[in-house]
Amino acid sequence: VLAAGYGLTRVDMTAELIAAVKDYATEVGADWATILDADRDAPGTRDRALLDSFVKAALDRRLPAILTGPQPLLLTDASILGRYGQQHWLAEMADLAAARPAARWLLMPHHDSGGPPTLDSQVPAPLGADGYLVINGGFIAARQASEQPA
Repeated sequence: VLAAGYGLTRVDMTAELIAAVKDYATEVGADWATILDADRDAPGTRDRALLDSFVKAALDRRLPAILTGPQPLLLTDASILGRYGQQHWLAEMADLAAARPAARWLLMPHHDSGGPPTLDSQVPAPLGADGYLVINGGFIAARQASEQPA
């Protein structure tokens, strides 16, 4: 509804991260099973730290081309960035001093009683000066109703 109603291109950040890691693993000859094993490790362990570095390198190769494109973007499923310590991608887009070629929206789940939205593992979402806007089911229903032909 948001993408269609506001002319946004949806970018599933989880899908992009997985694709980036798979592509990078193929490029450098890393074993996918080893990567999955490292993902099971707790944050702070040696293998998990190596995986976090691997994810960073993979995203550094993939995300700039996506995030600097000229079209307005709706980023979804971004919690995974918090899992690997890569929330800086969101922080850079939220920085009002940073140049952006078009709008960048972040859509994420939020519990009204839980304070500001967070990424995976309770990593604070970098929201920037504008903060956040709660979009509830009533908003979505109203948008859908307004798009229906009379």
